[in-house]
Amino acid sequence: MSTSAQGIQVCKVDGTGFGPCTGCSSAGGSGGTAGSGGADASAGSGGAGGTTPTGGAGGSAGTAGTSGGAGAGGTSCAKPCGTDCCPGNSVCIDDGKGNLSCALSCTVNTQCPMEAPCCDLLMPGGGACMQKHPYQSCRCNVRTDCPDEEACAPWTDNKGSPVGPYVCKPNNGSAYAGCYGLLTNCGNGYCCLADAIGNQFCAFACQTSSECGNAKCIEYPDTSNTTCSSGLGCGP
Repeated sequence: MSTSAQGIQVCKVDGTGFGPCTGCSSAGGSGGTAGSGGADASAGSGGAGGTTPTGGAGGSAGTAGTSGGAGAGGTSCAKPCGTDCCPGNSVCIDDGKGNLSCALSCTVNTQCPMEAPCCDLLMPGGGACMQKHPYQSCRCNVRTDCPDEEACAPWTDNKGSPVGPYVCKPNNGSAYAGCYGLLTNCGNGYCCLADAIGNQFCAFACQTSSECGNAKCIEYPDTSNTTCSSGLGCGP
């Protein structure tokens, strides 16, 4: 986990350095402007409060009346993001260079707009709608959530364990990538298996979960595209 220069904690995204804000800045907003003086001996009005994401201090005293009124409090923000305040359906992301911005929250690509079509996997969870870039992991539930030439398969951790969630992968027959069409042959020790909702990918053949690292050995229901003797393979 890294922390921005403004004290907001952020997490990294797989392969990108992006991540959601998990803490709020404690700095107060700027003070209000001076209150205007009363025309007679009455008190001048207080200054307005600050409007930064975390709320400002009270206003300054009136300038002409007997005494100034209290300034109004600043507006609070549940999701501060640099100088911005993210709406409730978004997350604050760091581009890896300390630049913070708000992005729409998501759990699958189809929830994202055309200008930011990838539901980029955030660590340790969640997703943010981002423009396409190399090495990102775009979240999916089924194959149709991905581009036509890709498959939907479990995300693998830094040990290669298929812990999930599901992300779009190439359809090239490699480990935990797609094995559709003519690419049903997987590498040594892997089987082309399909889960209960039709996601078809090369899974590592197993007999017990001890062979699956941080994942587990499960039985896949569709073995029609593999020459493996059983439907057991490592998965989330």
